[in-house]
Amino acid sequence: MRKFDEGLLNILKTEMPGEIRLKKDPYEREDFKKRIVEGSGNSSPYTDLRNLVSIGRQPRYVELPEHRNYIMEVCYQVSGEAFINVDNKKIHLKEGDFFIPNQYTTFSRETFSYDDIMVSFMIKPQFIEEVAATIGTDTVLSSFFLDYLKKNIVWNRYIHFKGLNDISVLNQVESMLFIAFPYLSEDIIGTGITTESNLLKNMMQTLIALLSRNLESISDDGNYDYDGIIKEAVIRYLENEYNTASLQELSSMVNQSEYSLSRQIKKIFGVTFKDLLLKNRFERAKVLLSQTNLPVADIALAVGYENTSFFYRKFRETYGISPKEYRMG
Repeated sequence: MRKFDEGLLNILKTEMPGEIRLKKDPYEREDFKKRIVEGSGNSSPYTDLRNLVSIGRQPRYVELPEHRNYIMEVCYQVSGEAFINVDNKKIHLKEGDFFIPNQYTTFSRETFSYDDIMVSFMIKPQFIEEVAATIGTDTVLSSFFLDYLKKNIVWNRYIHFKGLNDISVLNQVESMLFIAFPYLSEDIIGTGITTESNLLKNMMQTLIALLSRNLESISDDGNYDYDGIIKEAVIRYLENEYNTASLQELSSMVNQSEYSLSRQIKKIFGVTFKDLLLKNRFERAKVLLSQTNLPVADIALAVGYENTSFFYRKFRETYGISPKEYRMG
């Protein structure tokens, strides 16, 4: 995947006077950390946020002590890396990764160097209320966002998107940051430019939708239902790619070995990947048999079987009748 826009990255790397003081003065660093602890879980650090969606760039040259956010923050690692600690677990964020804690997650962050750039998309609850109907309730990500509203919270729950390889996500993030940071100054480092508030809100909704397409990139280092994530990824993959699907391709998508994924599928579904694939193909074949006049050989090919005889035999084994008998009703 292509690199982050170099011009925008240079803007985001601009050293602010406050950062320079943090880099040079240990007393400034201690005072900064004290303010972080005092503001943990409180609304005071967010009093300047007048919009439903704001974007800030996180400070470098200082660690963030244990704290929690008052509102939801979607953190994106633009460049370099980050090490975040939750429950004595170290989470390693690389370029392009997302870290999304809920409002009860207590975490710390190790010191950033010059090249370690992280931005935070800060979201007020009213925004989540506005998009709740379009987010839906059928994925791990949508449930995570909606739990924020229902207060049905798992303490120290977070989502980590790792190794995300979707160019549309990068394009969307860049577009939002171009709007928020046409330049960098002390005035806008915390909240970005605010004149495009409605546009940023709409773009944030699109970003959430794009992340929902990449659930297979959610790391298993979080304390959520990883089996649920794999189940959703398998179902979506077989629905969309039933005619060419393979365990090898799916295992690559979810960053697991074929052996490990095969065992997990058997545990979740109670059947093998091969059985699931056959079921999806035959469900599609039944639709084509009942709703089209395509020859059976063409239908077999359309759902992934070049050998028509094999298709006939397996169809009869599965349903007790031949494809032609099924078509005749």
